[in-house]
Amino acid sequence: MGTAYIGLSTGPVLGGFLTTFFGWRSIFLFAVPFGILSIISIIKLKGEWLEAHEDKFSLSSTIVFALSIIGIMYGFSEITSNLGIISLILGSLGIIFFIWLQTKVKNPLIHPKVLFDRVYVINNLTSFINYGPGIFTIFLLTLYLQNIRDLSPDQTGLLLCVQSVFIAIFSLLVGRMLDYTRPRYIAAIGMALTAIGLTIFLFLEQNTAFELIVLALAIIGSGYGLSASSSTQISVEYIDNKFYGVSTAIEHYASCGPDDGNGSDFRCFKHLNWTGKFKFT
Repeated sequence: MGTAYIGLSTGPVLGGFLTTFFGWRSIFLFAVPFGILSIISIIKLKGEWLEAHEDKFSLSSTIVFALSIIGIMYGFSEITSNLGIISLILGSLGIIFFIWLQTKVKNPLIHPKVLFDRVYVINNLTSFINYGPGIFTIFLLTLYLQNIRDLSPDQTGLLLCVQSVFIAIFSLLVGRMLDYTRPRYIAAIGMALTAIGLTIFLFLEQNTAFELIVLALAIIGSGYGLSASSSTQISVEYIDNKFYGVSTAIEHYASCGPDDGNGSDFRCFKHLNWTGKFKFT
């Protein structure tokens, strides 16, 4: 997991430099060769890890789940409107219907053994809540640093990468820590650190020292590094090998927490008529 966060560490810096010297469109062009290289690597990868090859794919469950998620995501992005509230309610009801459907269909998309495991569900729910502030905090800080503190995109990226660097460091340390303590304790410490870092940002002002911003990002990054890796370990411990693929998909659903936060941010900007006051670079 640490390897992935090393990539996240270099992303803001590279993105900042590319935006400064070549424009924001260059970021998408820069990613093309890496995408091609990834496809080639996957094609050449030998072996297969199919554990549930005898089960059939549940199209009905997939459609219900997809529509429900779309409803929830759209609802959060339009939360201040009647249509957004209706969409959010319908999406939530769709999730409830999806859960019920998994107990009735012959080949459920998510097996009830996974869906109703108390520890597993609580672990993913806390991950969803914990990851929520992550991306949109970076988004708001980007606006703050560029529009209020007048930093260039490359300077902003260099400052923001502090969080990802600490995520990478502490996610690598978790492996050693798991030899001495349970993952749930590590996850709890990580979430506490994340809360402390976010609390520091409550006191962010126009002339807040950059050292304090770096400190807050470092604390949040440390928290995410501890909680993310230990959360993955918890998921692995509580499910069978057969459900590893489904487990990975559910864990990635935690990314909807930041997506919901971003949608709410944009909606707040639109509602307060702030969109014309910021430069999105």
